[in-house]
Amino acid sequence: MNKVYTFLLACLLLLPATFANGQAGKAVDLGLSVLWADRNVGARSPFDYATLFHWNDFEKDFSPAWLKEIPADGEVINFSGTSHDFAKLTWGGSWRLPTRKEILELMEKCTWTWVVEKGVGGMKVTGPNGNSIFIPASGRTDHGDLYDLGEYGHCWSGTLSSDYGHYLFELVFRDNGCYYAYVHKNAGGESIRPVQDKK
Repeated sequence: MNKVYTFLLACLLLLPATFANGQAGKAVDLGLSVLWADRNVGARSPFDYATLFHWNDFEKDFSPAWLKEIPADGEVINFSGTSHDFAKLTWGGSWRLPTRKEILELMEKCTWTWVVEKGVGGMKVTGPNGNSIFIPASGRTDHGDLYDLGEYGHCWSGTLSSDYGHYLFELVFRDNGCYYAYVHKNAGGESIRPVQDKK
C-alpha cells in the first residue's frame, strides 16, 4: 500500500461522524437473537473500512448526566437503543449498538474465519443458519493517529462497566481470533456495527 493511498484512507477514516454516516446497511439474519448489519456505519459497501467514531463525536462529557438515569444491569449499564445510542444517531430507524451480551453471542455461536475480500482483510462471521457477514479490520485511532489498519478490528458496543463508567465494552479481532475487552472512552476511534431487533 503506497504512502499517498494510506494517507487518503486515513483521512477518510478520521472524518467526523456528521460527515461520514453513510447509507444504512441491510439487516442479516445469522440465526442469532438479533439481526446484524452487513456493513459498518460510514461504509458504502460491506468491504469498506468505513469511519472510526470517538465517544466525543457524540458526547462531549465522559460522564454525562443521562448515564446516571439508566439502571445498572448487574456489572454493566446498557445505553443501546436509547436516544444516546451512536448507531441510532447515525443510521436512525430501529438500528442500535449491540450490547455486550449480543457481542458475546456473535463470538460464541458463530464461526470466525480470517479472509481477504476485494483486497480488504477482515473476518467472515458465519452464523448457525449458514448466513454470514464480513467485518473489515479497520484498525483504531488514538490521539489522531491510525493504528492496526488491515490487522485488527475494533467495534463499539452500547454497554459500559457500571463500576467505572469511563469504560466501554468492545469487540476486538485479528487474524488469529476474536476477543473482547473494556476500553476507556477516551481511548480513540473504533468502528460501529449496528444491530436490529427481530420482529
